[in-house]
Amino acid sequence: MPRPRIVVADDHDDARSRISSLLASDFDVVSTVADGQAAVEAAVALRPDLVVLDISMPRLNGFEAAALIGDLPDPPGIVFATTYDDAAIARAASALGASAVVLKLEMSTELVPAVRRALLFHAVYFYDDSPSLARTVAGFIGEGLTASQAAVIVATAAHDASIRDHLGAMGAGPRERIAQGELLIFDADEVLDRFMVGDRPDAERFENTIVPILDGAAGARKRPVRIYGEMVDVLWRSGREDAAVSLEILWHQLIARRKCSLLCGYSRGACQGEGFNIISARHSHVVPPHTAFSAAQ
Repeated sequence: MPRPRIVVADDHDDARSRISSLLASDFDVVSTVADGQAAVEAAVALRPDLVVLDISMPRLNGFEAAALIGDLPDPPGIVFATTYDDAAIARAASALGASAVVLKLEMSTELVPAVRRALLFHAVYFYDDSPSLARTVAGFIGEGLTASQAAVIVATAAHDASIRDHLGAMGAGPRERIAQGELLIFDADEVLDRFMVGDRPDAERFENTIVPILDGAAGARKRPVRIYGEMVDVLWRSGREDAAVSLEILWHQLIARRKCSLLCGYSRGACQGEGFNIISARHSHVVPPHTAFSAAQ
């Protein structure tokens, strides 16, 4: 599988060299540039998966460059690398859709993990009740639909209606989105039945089931797809913890090679103690309540 392609922008030669060196073992650094305008031009010409931006740069600063890059069709992810430890900078970066702000003093340990998380959004939300789950899922899915992304919901019958209601309340119009092919909704138990063999998910059947669903959602324009999945929760709550972990692995492998962001929902009551740690370790993000999802692709 080809390695993710990265553009690095920093006006200091030493910083560019160090960032590139840190990323080289895991990623393909396709260009290094010295100013924000060059970063925008590289993003247009090379279509990287992610851009690492300094903030203080000539011609365009990092924030100005990020705003232009974010307006591109199918924009790359953004991670800022800066010397400034300032909460206002972190808020401004998040508002521009950046996945992370990494301090240059901490790059040796923090940059590569931040880039990995930015490239792969496989998140988990531990819900206390149906209303909190529906609000969180609707926020995740609705933000993607507003950004002209496609969406797939694989939910249980107990949560389907509430998620639809919350999408409607936030103006996402689930009926219209379904009619236009932008939103696909499936029953979690029915989809599980398509690829479970005994008490384990079958890898080939999983691919044959899920890939056509994602292809249908992405459409001819190959739109990024946001997915909410509850099948893992069905398995975990029924005592099939090993099967749930196996399914998480299959999901992770699939979205790593697709333009997809995945949110998994688990009942907090069913995931106490070590179960919480096991599930959390299988995800790039643990989502707190009322989260804005700008980190998702």
